[in-house]
Amino acid sequence: MEGLIEAIIKQRMTGLGFQDYEIKMKSVELNSAGDVCVQAQNEYLYLVDVDDDTDAFNIQADNTIMDSSEFLFASIPFVISDFTGNVIISKSIHTATQNLLFVRVIPKK
Repeated sequence: MEGLIEAIIKQRMTGLGFQDYEIKMKSVELNSAGDVCVQAQNEYLYLVDVDDDTDAFNIQADNTIMDSSEFLFASIPFVISDFTGNVIISKSIHTATQNLLFVRVIPKK
């Protein structure tokens, strides 16, 4: 799976004109306190894992919107969208804590 994610990222960054970039992991914890806002200007986030795929969530970024039903395809994470800008992550129902894992891509200039 890691090779596939790296290939998707490489293709996307090349398409955007970036040959050099840094990759980091970013974990986001959602709880009953409400929405989480991630400042992702000049970087790209790729959702790669959630700790509970039955707990509904929604991601709204400056460039796209995705809900939890779009994340899994045949029980396999479907990493296709990147999120950039102001990324607001929320749970549909405020139940137990939910952890989301993103690959954070920071282009170098």
